[in-house]
Amino acid sequence: MASSLLDQPINKVRYTQSAPKREKFYGRTSPEPLYMAQLHNGRKRLQKRARDNWSSHSGDLYNRRCAKTETKIIPETASKLRLKWEFYAGKDITATPAIFEGTLYFPSWNGYLYAVNASEGSLVWKSNLQNLTGLKPTGFVFNVNWTVSRATPTVAGDDLLIVSIYEPAVVIAVKRSTGELVWSTQLSSNVAGVITMSETYYRG
Repeated sequence: MASSLLDQPINKVRYTQSAPKREKFYGRTSPEPLYMAQLHNGRKRLQKRARDNWSSHSGDLYNRRCAKTETKIIPETASKLRLKWEFYAGKDITATPAIFEGTLYFPSWNGYLYAVNASEGSLVWKSNLQNLTGLKPTGFVFNVNWTVSRATPTVAGDDLLIVSIYEPAVVIAVKRSTGELVWSTQLSSNVAGVITMSETYYRG
């Protein structure tokens, strides 16, 4: 995504008192956690929500990853970027967030799907994918003993978010406003079946 806040690396940043309280993580020892950080130039707020939408992994159907309406992050302002907020997501984040009307949507390797306010970094909702779907990992993927998604969710319809489950190979839809499960479709019954890519939404 050219010249956009999503191109800023999602790195571990300093933990401060203003950050949300860390959640306990049960299971195997996790790698170094990552924080979702939003950067800004210290002077202006986000552009209008409609212009900030990034509804899928690539931003549009042409896989351009181009934010043509972005005007704030340019070479001349890059040195002025400062941390605005940080959000602790339990484990690594390896997916580009989807953005719709001021909310970020992304999965974490701790097995949760998150919705986070893009302006201030506050939690809107979170859903544990294993509890939400009743699915259990097949064990085919080494060292992943809980249900996870590793791809960018896709904004669809009036209040839907399409999410691919890594293993088993299942695609689900949740309510974008609450994270509640709407439907679930299994794509493969093969124990080795996994989904490593994001979804594409086109005309329903």
